[in-house]
Amino acid sequence: MKKGFTLIEMMVAVSLFVVVAFIATSAFTSFAAANRRAQAIRTNIDNLNFAMESIVLKIREGNNYDCGSVGGDTECLTEPQQEIHFLADNGAEISYRLNEDTIEAREVCGPGVTGCTPKAFTSIVSPEVNVNRFDIYVNNQATDPIETKRPLVRIVISGVIDTSLGS
Repeated sequence: MKKGFTLIEMMVAVSLFVVVAFIATSAFTSFAAANRRAQAIRTNIDNLNFAMESIVLKIREGNNYDCGSVGGDTECLTEPQQEIHFLADNGAEISYRLNEDTIEAREVCGPGVTGCTPKAFTSIVSPEVNVNRFDIYVNNQATDPIETKRPLVRIVISGVIDTSLGS
C-alpha cells in the first residue's frame, strides 16, 4: 500500500483552502471598510461637537444678543432664527449662521478693539457634515452686560454626515 495523497485528494484540499481563504479575506475586507466608515463618522461627530463647544463658550462669555440681522433687535424666543450676533467679552461682534448646509462663524472687530482682524464668514464644520437645521432661541435678551440674569440661548441642530465625500 502506498503512502501519501492522491491527486484528487490534493485538489479537494486546495479547493477547500481557497474557498476558506476567500471567505476570510472577504470578511476582513468588509470589516476594514466598516471600520473606516465608523471612524469617518466618529471624526465628523467630534468635529461637530468641537464646533458646538466653541459656539457655547463664546455665547456664554458674550452679551447683547440678537438673532436677526446685524445691528437689529430681532426677538427669537418663540420664532427661531438661523443666525445669532452678540458682543464678545473683548468688544468684538461674533456671528454664527446657517448658510445652505453648513454653520458659519465671523468675528468683526468692535470699536477700540486691538489685536483683532476682521474675518469673513467661514464654515466651522467639515464638508461631510450637512446641517439641515440650526434654530436659535434666546430668552431674556438683555442688552446690559452688567445685568445679573443671563439670557437662555437654546440651539437646535440636526443634519446628516456624508461619508462618501471622504472615500
